[in-house]
Amino acid sequence: MSYFIDVGAPAIDRALATDSGWTLISTENPVNQDGLLEKVAIYAPSAQTGCRVALFYKTNANTFTTGSWAEIGSVPAGYSEHTVNLNARTGDYIGIYFATGQLDVENTGEGRWYLSGLKIPCTNLAFTFQATRTQSLFGWTEVPPIVYTRFLITDYQITPNCEQVTVSLKTDVPCHLWLRFTPEKIRKHPRTVVRRGLSMGYDLRTCFVEYGDIEQQEAWDTLEHTFIITELAWCHAYYFYFWGLSVGEVMTYTSS
Repeated sequence: MSYFIDVGAPAIDRALATDSGWTLISTENPVNQDGLLEKVAIYAPSAQTGCRVALFYKTNANTFTTGSWAEIGSVPAGYSEHTVNLNARTGDYIGIYFATGQLDVENTGEGRWYLSGLKIPCTNLAFTFQATRTQSLFGWTEVPPIVYTRFLITDYQITPNCEQVTVSLKTDVPCHLWLRFTPEKIRKHPRTVVRRGLSMGYDLRTCFVEYGDIEQQEAWDTLEHTFIITELAWCHAYYFYFWGLSVGEVMTYTSS
């Protein structure tokens, strides 16, 4: 089967088993592209409890930070699939922890990283690398995400204080936004258009001459967006609008 996103090795019956109490990160098949990971498959020779799965990214050679993770809980013996909602980035590795039970492995493949105890989530932790290990842990998404070209601001709030201005807003579709602002008055100039064969110049076009961009505080595509502006001068007029990305693609619509 062809997957839009996949990570890890097939969850199949293998020759050996790993016992509980370790956080294990698979080396094989890191995430192939950004997106949302929707399914995880596990092959457990004996049932697991207290299971968590996560996507990790490297901060150094053997140092990892958890990106996105999910609480699975109980995992039955044998093959099982679980619905998750993990934000995946290109190059992420899939990992697992379980308090009791086992995970199928074999002494082949590209290896894994391990560390004793529950380390999901974690920040900048050094793991130990073990060569020639393959784990029966696989994640995937079959359907590509929807790429939106337009967004609608459904609610917003501006909160000023002595040091900064916080802008909060909501949109009707998930997207990743930037606030574009300028102290310069917006320029307007006519744009030539053709109406019924006649060239006319009355359509107005607005533009920013100088501007700065502030990215939202939240990671990934979201419905709620927060911007913190610290570069404003008091008693001065500012103009702004929002532009954004949907699944990494520039949206044709802006809020201007």
